[in-house]
Amino acid sequence: MTEKKAPSLEDVLGKDLQATGQDIPEGTYAGVLFHFGEPFMLAVAEQFRKKGRPDERAVFEMWFGVMVKGKLCSVSYLVPVPEGGATNKRSNLFKALKALKGGDPKFFDKEGEFVKGVKLSSFLGAAAGVQVKHNAKEFPQVEALTGPMDGTKYPKLEDCKALEEALKAQSDDIPF
Repeated sequence: MTEKKAPSLEDVLGKDLQATGQDIPEGTYAGVLFHFGEPFMLAVAEQFRKKGRPDERAVFEMWFGVMVKGKLCSVSYLVPVPEGGATNKRSNLFKALKALKGGDPKFFDKEGEFVKGVKLSSFLGAAAGVQVKHNAKEFPQVEALTGPMDGTKYPKLEDCKALEEALKAQSDDIPF
């Protein structure tokens, strides 16, 4: 294991500052699914813990590109990892995928089941109404998704390449 070393005071004081993050007001935006984040383990909140069940669960982020005041921004939706490809119809992931593709017969059969051969990657580029709320720390996050509305202009998947590159370039390191 390698130890991280704190930056020197000279490094901290001598670098140009830049603001990061996005100011996305609460509301519903026309959006497109452009990226899936790497799965990670998240502690289950105390009030949702069940006896005999793990204290952590595997989750990942679905990233949406939304237009805010003429600028393309990204916002994430945290959903459970579909274990072995299975997703419960009551889960946020299933509801999100259903909103993205609705009753499209290429993705869902008449009973609302996934059509054989449908993968998560099949949903990239799908448009949706993206409802953004601020969490307790005032960060914007996806609260819910709705199906796309006719006549509404949605960002295109190719428009989100710069957002995807920015996500890939991010790290947990202090940028000094």
